[in-house]
Amino acid sequence: MSFTKPGSTFYLTATLLMSALLGGCTTQLTEKGQQINLVTASSVNACYLVETFTVQGWSADDALNTAFNKAAELGVDSMGVKSVSEGDEITALAFDCRIDRTENTNHVIDLNP
Repeated sequence: MSFTKPGSTFYLTATLLMSALLGGCTTQLTEKGQQINLVTASSVNACYLVETFTVQGWSADDALNTAFNKAAELGVDSMGVKSVSEGDEITALAFDCRIDRTENTNHVIDLNP
């Protein structure tokens, strides 16, 4: 019985160990990264685009966690995903949606007529 053939106990143990070790390589969300909102194109009308950035990870989950952490480092509250490549690379958009930055100075409402 060969130790390196699929189906052997050693092979099975080695495969499970490698899976566990590689799974542990996923970037963990920081405390601030956990607070970032994932937004869609239709929900960012009143948001301010701060920056477009690209991150890469070991997996799609790793890249997404890295993107959330990067958005938090930029000081924004929201992030949108622009594109995802096959190489676990994400291009993301960092948005600040806390303040309505749309200004319409032509329309003034007098609350005391």
